[in-house]
Amino acid sequence: MNRASPYLTSQIIYRFAFRRSEVSYFHMGTDGKGGRVASPVGGNGGLVSDQIYDWLREQIETWDIDKPLPSQNKIMKDFGVSLASVNTAFGRLVDEGRVERHRGRGSFIARKDVRQYSAAKKNSRPKVVIVSYDYFSETIWTNTHLCDEFLDRAGYQSIQFKLKKTDQEGRVREFLQAEEGIAGVVVDLSTRLLHMDSRFLNSLKVPVVLLEPVDSLADLDRVHAVHPDYEQSGFMMAEELLKCGHRHIAYVGDIPENEVTDAHRRGILAAFREHKRGTRSLVSQKNRAQPGEYAAEAGYRLTAQLVREHPNVDGILFDSAHGAFAAIRALNEVGKRVPEDVSVIGEGDYSFARFCSPPITVTAFDSRERIRRAIDYIVSPEKAASKEVVVPAGLIRRNSVFSRKR
Repeated sequence: MNRASPYLTSQIIYRFAFRRSEVSYFHMGTDGKGGRVASPVGGNGGLVSDQIYDWLREQIETWDIDKPLPSQNKIMKDFGVSLASVNTAFGRLVDEGRVERHRGRGSFIARKDVRQYSAAKKNSRPKVVIVSYDYFSETIWTNTHLCDEFLDRAGYQSIQFKLKKTDQEGRVREFLQAEEGIAGVVVDLSTRLLHMDSRFLNSLKVPVVLLEPVDSLADLDRVHAVHPDYEQSGFMMAEELLKCGHRHIAYVGDIPENEVTDAHRRGILAAFREHKRGTRSLVSQKNRAQPGEYAAEAGYRLTAQLVREHPNVDGILFDSAHGAFAAIRALNEVGKRVPEDVSVIGEGDYSFARFCSPPITVTAFDSRERIRRAIDYIVSPEKAASKEVVVPAGLIRRNSVFSRKR
């Protein structure tokens, strides 16, 4: 089950509603007393969290060591940024030993001796690099947070390597070969989308764990995979609609084509065959999400196109809950109600899926178990019984699916 903080709900909905990327367009804030002050967030296109981090670093240089730093809520309100971005910036400062958090008192500049001890202690720990895309994602946030937790318990430090949408394998190769003291690598993205050669990962001579499926692990003695059973997930989503009597089911590809979508489609078609429904009766689109396209935006765009071309559709399968969430709006805009007219179902128990209207029926996986098994490959390789761990899917029924049986 996804254990991300509930405040991420508003961030996800905010980004979809205004189609705003994780860059800044704010230039001024308030001082909380009606006056205006220069914002740490400028219009240079950088990540908001990075700009807040840089601003806090400047404040630390002249800040009174006995005075608490501005609270996260104050920075969020004064400068009109998300709490997620502020929390990320503060988290980096804490990890670096520059800031200490005191329960009930706030955040303070760390004393010099604390900073030196923290830096020395951290530098002496073996490093594990976490490779992921550099954009806001509740899944990436959760996986990274859990990796940090399990690595810290085992006496390791984590280093995050964020990839831009335009980056290719070369940047990963250059970074990993230049960094010293690496004890392992966790790759939280599709190697196919990145055009990453798994043989290169195997050449690093340290354990490498992929959190998504890979086409083949043959001849890769150092590469392991711990991923959800996406084929089972696709089967369960399709079976839920078939059992509820839906006759005109469509599949919308709201994430770019990769190993995950291949598995979803295999599972969906297997469910159709098991329920004696011809696989050709599944309505599919030639178009799907493009690389780098936000799943909610793709879900909205593709659903609007779907109902124009196939107005009799009564159930829609999505690769993610983000697509199902956005589809509700697209369907409402053409006068179709969810679930009375059209049922929607997606994958991932994100916080917004529990609180939107109607709450979305989803398949989901145990994220904590997934990451625990992944980190075990690195910190306890002798315990590994196989090269691949497949985490089973579960179905969470809510109100976005309506039984059409008479």
